[in-house]
Amino acid sequence: MEADKLTKIEISDIPDREDLKYENVLITGFADEEFLMEELDFRQSKFEKTNILGGNLNNFSAFDVVFKKCDFSITKFTSSYFNNVIFDNCKLMGTDFRDSIFKESKFIECQMEMVNFAENKIGNTNFHSCNLPSSDFSHAEMKDIKFDDCDIDRMNLNYRTMKNVDISESRFQNLIFDVKKAKGLKINDLQALQFAKSMGFIIE
Repeated sequence: MEADKLTKIEISDIPDREDLKYENVLITGFADEEFLMEELDFRQSKFEKTNILGGNLNNFSAFDVVFKKCDFSITKFTSSYFNNVIFDNCKLMGTDFRDSIFKESKFIECQMEMVNFAENKIGNTNFHSCNLPSSDFSHAEMKDIKFDDCDIDRMNLNYRTMKNVDISESRFQNLIFDVKKAKGLKINDLQALQFAKSMGFIIE
C-alpha cells in the first residue's frame, strides 16, 4: 500500500464530511475525547501517526487497513469488525475492542496494557513483541492465535471457546483462566511448571 497513491484526510476533518465509507485514503492527525463517530468504514487504507485519545468509534469497520504508529489509547471500538488489518507500533492502552471481530490480523510491537478484547471473536491473528499486561480476553472465542515474544502477565484468558492458541513463546508470572478449560492452549515446559505450582502441586 503506497502512501502517495492514497488520498490524505485529517482525522479531525471527518466529522464535517458526510461520508461514512472511505477507500484508498491516508488518515493522519489528532482528535480528542470529543471525537464521536460511529459506523465508519475503511477499506484498502492506512492510518499513520493518527492519535485519537478517548474517542468513540463504535461499530467501526476496517478491511485491508494498516495502522502505523497510531495512538488509540482509551478509545472505544466496541462492536467493530477488523479483517486483514495490521497494527504496527501502535499504542492501544486501555483501548476497548469489546464485542468485536478480528480476522487475519496482526499486532506488531504494540503497547496494549489493559486492552479489552472481551466477548470478541478472534481468528487467525498474531501478536508479535507486544506488551499486553492486564489485557482482557474474557468470554472471547479464540482460534488460531499466536502470542510471539509478548508480555502477557495478568492476562484474563477466561475465554468462551479456544482452539490452537499459542502462548509458548511469551512471558508471564500469572494468568487469569480456568484450568478446566485449558484444552487448546499451547504452552512450553517452564510455563507448565508455573501452572502446576500455582495450582498447589509440589514439584520435586
